[in-house]
Amino acid sequence: MSVLVIGVTLALPVGLHVLHKNFLALTADLGAVPEVSLFLETSATRAMAEAIADGFRADARVIRVEVIDRDAALAALTSDSALGVAAQALAVNPLPYAVALEVERDAFAGAAGEAFQAELSSLPGVADAIFDIVWIRRLEAISELIARAAVVIAGIIGAGVVLITGSTIRNGIHSRRDEIEVLKLCGATDAYVSRPFLYSGAIQGLLGAVVACFVVVLAIALVMPALDQVTAAYETPLPWSNLSFGAVVATLASGALMGWVGALVAVRVYIKRLDSALAE
Repeated sequence: MSVLVIGVTLALPVGLHVLHKNFLALTADLGAVPEVSLFLETSATRAMAEAIADGFRADARVIRVEVIDRDAALAALTSDSALGVAAQALAVNPLPYAVALEVERDAFAGAAGEAFQAELSSLPGVADAIFDIVWIRRLEAISELIARAAVVIAGIIGAGVVLITGSTIRNGIHSRRDEIEVLKLCGATDAYVSRPFLYSGAIQGLLGAVVACFVVVLAIALVMPALDQVTAAYETPLPWSNLSFGAVVATLASGALMGWVGALVAVRVYIKRLDSALAE
């Protein structure tokens, strides 16, 4: 029972670790190259759009520049969108020329990044500027929140695992109290008396970690079909990975260590009380 309780308890931080790892992969894929869309005023001409684009082609912060023609944009809207019928009924093309920029990821960092955003927004002829970096920063903030929550929950649950193991070992110590007292009276050292209980605690923690890994892997396997349906619906492959070998090893080592610490605390407290009782 103790092993199952430890396993279910440890499954939460381990699952959060997998969630955070996959969220990092998703944000890295989406935010690898921030994009900026500069929508010109409706009265702007192709020459004005090309002039703005030429001004950024020599900028070291800009990776790629593309001018989006208003007629090509309307044709794409007509052919690929559900609004195609409505777009065909328009007498005048309402779409403006646009300039798409792919910029370095660090281009919007710090005060220089804020100045760069202000520069792009205030360009002559630009009616609106859309920055993907806003969404990237929101995703990074969510990722940081998940990471901190995982650390806090792991700390709380780690303390719980130590208490669970300590309580189980304490019950085992009480059931062998007479044997321990005889050993102490015969001159057995504290290390000799403690060793089997420490092994037992470490084994309980290790087996609980095995259960936790199994629960997480099973949960991810059950979620994967639904995730595949979502990716198929949005036609966007999402990078999703299960527990890595390193994560499994770290979980097993952490479980064994927490079990050993719980057993150590229980044994030390009991032996200290026993030594005091025997001295009297």
